[in-house]
Amino acid sequence: MTVNLVIKRKKQFTATSYWQNFCLIAAGKTILDCLNHIKRELDPDLAYRAECRSGICGTCALRVNGQPVLGCKCFLTPELLKNDYADRLDFGFEVQRPCVVVEPLVNQQVVADLWLDETTFWAELSKFEPWVHGDEQCKQTESAEQASAHDCTLCGICDAIEAEGSLKMQNGGLVRALAFYSKQDFKNLLGKYKIDSDKLKKAEELCPEKIKLGKLIGAAG
Repeated sequence: MTVNLVIKRKKQFTATSYWQNFCLIAAGKTILDCLNHIKRELDPDLAYRAECRSGICGTCALRVNGQPVLGCKCFLTPELLKNDYADRLDFGFEVQRPCVVVEPLVNQQVVADLWLDETTFWAELSKFEPWVHGDEQCKQTESAEQASAHDCTLCGICDAIEAEGSLKMQNGGLVRALAFYSKQDFKNLLGKYKIDSDKLKKAEELCPEKIKLGKLIGAAG
């Protein structure tokens, strides 16, 4: 199966982005497989992040046909290839179908191509103070819903839902904040969010770990 992979690119230290098309034999492959092939065989300058290739680390998060996903878990299925997302974009050149569009997430600054600068996110995350320090015993218990937040891989998908900012607290997502225990009570944390129910539902659907954000919010309240 031949597929056109159209990637949104940006050279490092420049502000201008552009589209580039790569024609690949991609039967049974994931988006990350395709990116690895492009980097090895076609364009060694392609910039993106990936580590475990198993859906564990959350490093390879990006957008495919407008939806935030993990590249290592997103297969080139017939449903994906039938998506009309490409028809709504102006690439500046003609692209044959089937076509898949790959873009960086929208929640961080782009360093180059699909590689994001997470400096601000880690700086914000470092402000959360854990419940336990050194040999101190944790006296606060957590519900099963709160415990599920520890499955968060920090992939950033919940931050990257269509309406930028809908699930963000500064530069840390809702699940991220709850996963990193804060001495603040959960209710106070949630007071800093603007929760959009539609975006919340979508974040639950797209979360690679299937963390139920709604239940987390209920547990926090």
